[in-house]
Amino acid sequence: MAALAFALFAAPAVAQTTAPAEPTPAPSSRPSQQVEMSIDYVFDGHASLRAGMKQIYNRKDGGGSVYFGEDFGFFHSTCGSRAFCNNVGGHDTDLRLGFQVAEPDIFIAIGSGNFAGNGASFSGIGFGIEKVPRGEKPFEPYASLFLYPSASGSYSCPVTTAPCYAGPVGSTTDFRIMRYSLGGHFDLKGPFFADAGYAGDFGYPNTQSPLSPQTFTHNGLYLGLGLKL
Repeated sequence: MAALAFALFAAPAVAQTTAPAEPTPAPSSRPSQQVEMSIDYVFDGHASLRAGMKQIYNRKDGGGSVYFGEDFGFFHSTCGSRAFCNNVGGHDTDLRLGFQVAEPDIFIAIGSGNFAGNGASFSGIGFGIEKVPRGEKPFEPYASLFLYPSASGSYSCPVTTAPCYAGPVGSTTDFRIMRYSLGGHFDLKGPFFADAGYAGDFGYPNTQSPLSPQTFTHNGLYLGLGLKL
């Protein structure tokens, strides 16, 4: 018994180990909100305009940011270049909510898109990836790629005029649409910046469309001015 007690007391103590503490993110030096607005002329031969707004919410603990964005485009085109347009024009609107997943300022986002013109109106939910500019450097590139798998709606233009060559008035249609942009911000004096790039979209019918042409595309270089708020 004495030998057993001696062995217990003489046994080496087992060292207690603990996992290393997770590093604490450095506090963000950015403001809690960053807002910018821009308007551009699109050189597509049809006097189109595009405007955008982005609002970024920065976490003070250094974690990932969240942004809300809105893009609006007005196009004045001929029916040969896009399914849902005529000599009067139409518009596109995108609302996006993004979450930062990587540096430098890479976000994944969900979007709600509305596309209208020449009596047609359809909408859908999309998703994509975006490199968001923050206006913190003399030049900042940006890019986005979004897919709307099912943008559906209806049209009500007369069947005897372009682009409604077939199908009854009020027919429904469904498209998958890919939208993209690639550009950059160039700092000017004060809160102003120049905005330039290339943007466009492609549309493919998920169902047989009575509109002509069956697929559509719209793209062009753009140049404009922006304001950081």
